[in-house]
Amino acid sequence: MNATHSRALRTAAGWIGSLAVATHVGAASPIYVVPDVPTHETLGGTDVQYWQLYKYDTLSYTSVFSVPGSPLLADIHRMDAPGSWLFALETPSNLSGSLPSLAQTRDIIRYDGPTGTYSLFFCGASLPTVWASTPSTWSAAMPGI
Repeated sequence: MNATHSRALRTAAGWIGSLAVATHVGAASPIYVVPDVPTHETLGGTDVQYWQLYKYDTLSYTSVFSVPGSPLLADIHRMDAPGSWLFALETPSNLSGSLPSLAQTRDIIRYDGPTGTYSLFFCGASLPTVWASTPSTWSAAMPGI
């Protein structure tokens, strides 16, 4: 094999390796972030609040949605329907009037992305007292929640 041919193969191998790495980095799964306290992320200079959900995809933070009334979110779960979420609160809130009544910390709220509406998905008062204490109890007892 001559030197030119060998150099061309090394160059091609380098390009293929670079493309594989770039494809792997670009295909990384995004991480959804809800901070416990107001946070200033340094990548884009955004102030992320505890009632806002952001998506981090290794390149930037993108706002996904913001819960009205600025409640402290306890747990959150992405649903299969695009833009729809289930979440629990740390403190009771009616989400600045988005809910007809006050949601308690033991309730699960559904945000329907296509319609932009909030509704009570699960009423925690229907659980026995031992289960209705806090969302962290649910997570420990039932990991799928």
